[in-house]
Formats: sequence, structure tokens, C-alpha cells
Amino acid sequence: MAGPAYACNYDEIKEKSGPPVVVVRELPKKGEGAWQAYTVSTSNKENSNEGWEPLRIKVSYEDLKSDKYCVKEKEKRMDFLNGESADCHAHDIMLRGKEEAIKNEILPKAIKLHTDRLLVQRMKTPLQVPKFSKPSVCSHFTIPGDRAPYGVENADFLLYVAAGPSKKLTSFTWAVTCAIDDQSKR
Repeated sequence: MAGPAYACNYDEIKEKSGPPVVVVRELPKKGEGAWQAYTVSTSNKENSNEGWEPLRIKVSYEDLKSDKYCVKEKEKRMDFLNGESADCHAHDIMLRGKEEAIKNEILPKAIKLHTDRLLVQRMKTPLQVPKFSKPSVCSHFTIPGDRAPYGVENADFLLYVAAGPSKKLTSFTWAVTCAIDDQSKR
């Protein structure tokens, strides 16, 4: 599953994705090593973790289907960055076994890594999926029809997975934050 050399298209994707999300990391202080230390503070109470449970991640593969991604050259498929039709080239083709590897190996392991380590105060109501307006990158993803009006039950985080060609990008993988819940700020 090797890919082309790394190329960063962050600015182009971020420009189309909406408001920024701020992440702050401390730099090492003078005399400290390059390792980043993280400190977790707990109270002395027995129930200090009360209300905190593992993060629940739901995944939609609606846009990771053979009618969405390239299976041969010169086909036309949607470019998820701009929503336009794009030609499929050799480097865009989803080789046999990649879809299964993404669904059955790569993402389950990545999700487990996060759910094993991240605790959240779980949402009590279904997670609402907003309607994304064009030209937002997020408007090009398929929101499963059964989830849109009622929200997604038993979920704290939604991941939409897609594969398709790109007219402009030289980087073949990218991710973007589409929405942040007003109440939980996630």
C-alpha cells in the first residue's frame, strides 16, 4: 500500500473546510529533552473517573464503494475536495484488497488505538449531523439517509471515509474537521 512521495496540500484543504480548530502543545523548556511530557491530574476521590467512558467512534463507508472510487484508468469519478468530476489515473486506482484492508485492518486498528486511550463524557442525545453547504469540502460526502434527520445514536465521533481521484492534489490522503458540537466542543 505504498503511495507517492509526501506532498502537503493542507492550505488548499483548510481553505475549503471552514473555521479553524486550535490545538496547543507545550514546547520543551530549557534543559529538558526533546520528548514531550503529558501530565494527567486526578483527584484523590475514589470516583475521580466517574462519568468518563471510552470514546465511541462510528464510521460511514458510504463513499468507499466501487461506484465512487477508481477501478480503471480514464473513468470519471467525483473529486471529494471540490465535488467535480475528475479523470482516473493509474495512481488513483483502488487496487484489489485495499478497500478490505482499509475497512477490516487499518481503520479498526486506528479506531481501537483511540478508543482504548481516550475517555469522554458521553453524549446523552444522538449526535446531530449538520447539513453542510457548498462549497464546503464536507458537503461532498454522503450522509447516510437513516442518520441525517434523527442524529447518530451511541456515537461521540463520526468518521466519513471516501476514496476518489483528485484534479489538483498531489497528496492522495487528507482529512478535515467538518463539525464541532456546540455543547461538548468536540
